[in-house]
Amino acid sequence: MEAGITERGFRRIQASLLMRLRRAGPAMQRELSAALRVTPRHVTGLVDALEADGWVCRGPHPTDRRASVVSLTEQGKAVVLAMDDERRKWAEQVFAEVPGPDLAVFSEVLGVIGAAVSDSDPATQQDSTT
Repeated sequence: MEAGITERGFRRIQASLLMRLRRAGPAMQRELSAALRVTPRHVTGLVDALEADGWVCRGPHPTDRRASVVSLTEQGKAVVLAMDDERRKWAEQVFAEVPGPDLAVFSEVLGVIGAAVSDSDPATQQDSTT
């Protein structure tokens, strides 16, 4: 998986930003900063670079004139779909020998752990003041 990221010229954090946009849709840079756990200034640099290469674009926020919304371009959507496909194929290889019932239990357990981590992590909490 890492090879697919670097072969495309992305750093891991850039690929994470692109994947986050695919999963959650367009976002403000402050939301990306919280999701990626980096400073807003770092996100600005990441978005600048990805925008310069045509992977993302900025657009106006519908209600806040001071903010912009970052979205995947068609080129960005295509590369993220390709990375997702590679990740899916990798997972199929890794789990090919695991019996279906065991895989279902494993998946359930991961879901519970993921939810518990997310629920207890302040970085994933929504700010009720905004």
